[in-house]
Amino acid sequence: MRKWIMRGLIGSMLFCLAAIFVLPAWYDMPDMRLPIREPMYWDSGWQALTTDAKGEEEYVQGTAEGVNPVDALGALVLVNTLPENFEEGQVLMLRTKRQVVRAYLDGELIYQKGGGGHMGRSLGSFWNLIELAGGRKGMELRLEITTDTPAFQGMVDGIWLGHPGLCLLLIIRQGAFRFLTGCVLVLMSFILLLLHRRRDLLRRGDYRFHYLSIFVLLVGLWMLGESTLLELFFSNAMIITSMVYISLLLLPIPLLAFEDLTLQSQRKNYFLHLIWANMGVFFLSMVLVLGGWYDFSDVLWLNHGLILISGFYLLWVIFREAFRFRNREASQQLVSVVILVVAAAGEMLHYYILAQRQQVAGVLGIGIPLFVLVISRTAFQDLRRVVTLREERNYYKDLSMKDWLTGGQNRTAFEQELQERQGQPLFILVIDMNYLKLINDNYGHGCGDIAIRDAYQTIQSAIGHLGNCYRVGGDEFVCLLPFGDKENVEAAVEAIYRSAKEADKKYEFPFSLSVGYARYSADGVEDVHSALRRADERMYEHKQAQHKEIEAQRAAGQKQH
Repeated sequence: MRKWIMRGLIGSMLFCLAAIFVLPAWYDMPDMRLPIREPMYWDSGWQALTTDAKGEEEYVQGTAEGVNPVDALGALVLVNTLPENFEEGQVLMLRTKRQVVRAYLDGELIYQKGGGGHMGRSLGSFWNLIELAGGRKGMELRLEITTDTPAFQGMVDGIWLGHPGLCLLLIIRQGAFRFLTGCVLVLMSFILLLLHRRRDLLRRGDYRFHYLSIFVLLVGLWMLGESTLLELFFSNAMIITSMVYISLLLLPIPLLAFEDLTLQSQRKNYFLHLIWANMGVFFLSMVLVLGGWYDFSDVLWLNHGLILISGFYLLWVIFREAFRFRNREASQQLVSVVILVVAAAGEMLHYYILAQRQQVAGVLGIGIPLFVLVISRTAFQDLRRVVTLREERNYYKDLSMKDWLTGGQNRTAFEQELQERQGQPLFILVIDMNYLKLINDNYGHGCGDIAIRDAYQTIQSAIGHLGNCYRVGGDEFVCLLPFGDKENVEAAVEAIYRSAKEADKKYEFPFSLSVGYARYSADGVEDVHSALRRADERMYEHKQAQHKEIEAQRAAGQKQH
């Protein structure tokens, strides 16, 4: 029934979504979009300064996006004139990657950014908003873009012309998806870390959620850095660039550790070898960069190579586990790992073979979040299974320790508690009901059950917070009182007798209890079982005394019920 209700709800939701997005297309509705102007993508009229075969400078056609020819010193020089539709207050916008930018308007330097560097190297990737103060249409604009990284010589990642607000809006629109995805992943990583802290939900030594949370956090930081929107909050572009590269260097390590625990592959040593190899590349890269010998981009090929090796090895292991050993976890991850490896290979092809380094988070920026969603779903399903099994185990454990007649605990719970209390001082009470057989034979077993339940409630109410009461036999109860002294225990015994006399008045059958107690001192002279026997002996002494008193009363002709 519940399954059909869920199917009905899902069907209703899908119908509502279809009604919202499909039905309005049949009607003539006004366009409600805000009339937002975008800055002009300035891709025409650019000339690039280069050197011909004779060593003489000449201008050739340049491009606003892609790789341009450079001069003899490796610098990119682009020249254009301000267009006819140029307006006062407009700015020139372009993004550079580890490049120094200088802008000249009619030969006058109006902008310079990217010099100084960090640890002796050029700054990272950043947006440039160049104010064209005093600019007029027809004035010559000259851009000089230099870099000490050969892979980025002559590269331009688009040039726009427009008002500052429109340029800022374009930056936000271009990076919004990656920024929001990164924020969601960072939030998800903290949720996974909180789950890892819940040791009661996880098996002992299970660090999968720990590794998964680190991996998701690194992916989130990488996506935030690649969104380019962090430049709205941080003034140092190198911090953002370092965060991106460091996250990318560390990414394979927690992923391999997670898969090592999840797949339980027979080839665990290879996972460990790859983890150590990635850690070695990370530390080597940090030493070379911090020492000022190389830039992150110079050693990135080491990280990319290990990512590909790790990815293809992981894909092979998952194929092997899924089809040869019928591993359920491997089968669930198969599609996502294929997406991840294909996306990584496509990104490497785009970056190295096609030399399109201006788009470094295209395919991979979609593939990694999809992979994270799938493995997180698998991890949560496994967690739900673990929680369900634990709840079932706890249920059956409680069932094995519960006395269903009284609602209290039974002999199994008593034996476990007694074992745990070995070596700790406590008082032991042994209580036995009087006349239970007489009640069952003359008044019925229903009255006998009532008497047993009332006896337990009487005892438990009397001992209160001093300890617990256990029903260890048909009419036998034992109390373990670790939190009481002799005065408290004697008061509890008196309360038991007093409550039993009050209960005796309301029943047609005789109701009384016999109590014996002893103190276990845990001084090594006797064990807890010896103290239990002493309490049991005192209970029987009291029971015999009660029987003699009752017999004496009967002999004297006093009526008993």
